[in-house]
Amino acid sequence: MAETTGGATGRNMQATALPTNQYALTLNGDASALIVLAHGSATHLGSTHLVALSEALSDEKVATLRFNFRYRMANHAFPGKLTESVNNFYDALQIGLDAGHGLPTFLAGHSYGGRVLTHLLVDKRLRHAPPARQRQLKGGVAYSLPLHPKAKPNLDRWQHLPALRYPILVFAGDRDPMINPRIASDFIAQNPSCTFQWIPGADHSLRRTKKTTDPHQSVYQLVALQTRAWIDALS
Repeated sequence: MAETTGGATGRNMQATALPTNQYALTLNGDASALIVLAHGSATHLGSTHLVALSEALSDEKVATLRFNFRYRMANHAFPGKLTESVNNFYDALQIGLDAGHGLPTFLAGHSYGGRVLTHLLVDKRLRHAPPARQRQLKGGVAYSLPLHPKAKPNLDRWQHLPALRYPILVFAGDRDPMINPRIASDFIAQNPSCTFQWIPGADHSLRRTKKTTDPHQSVYQLVALQTRAWIDALS
């Protein structure tokens, strides 16, 4: 496994220069898929949980390209307009598609990053992309998707949902206060290509209580295995 912020090498990856401190690529030389991975609203590409997730995915032959939203590059603690983050994600996707050199590519994000990817997946720029790029992008993976604000279980922030045309895998902890099971059912009903994977005992950060944690498998390993299985099922 290799971690780099300046370039990429590997049998299935095309060497490319990556802007320092804005992107980080984690891969094994035999990666067979690529995930462009966005962080949550108050974190960044070097967050412990995001790095651990990238390493677990790399063990499953899934390369990850992590990136910082520009508000983090500007030292702002929280996002500005959602459209700005969508544009940042779009730019990161273009770099990922170039670096992936034809590998099946997925958008992914933790929390806020997952919310942003759903908006990018309905962006008209993807519909108007060259056919080869359209075929390369396969779907999205949302880790702890914030379906609603705490104590406000509704789908008000998902008016764009019917326009989604890509499959989405959502990982949700059953202790996450922003993923009400009833609202999750409504979300799935509006997007039949959406799959939910519930993590017993996990909260919004995918941390689990000691009594529910398998000492032989971290939550990141579990999530990586299930992500890999979902990717394989799409091929």
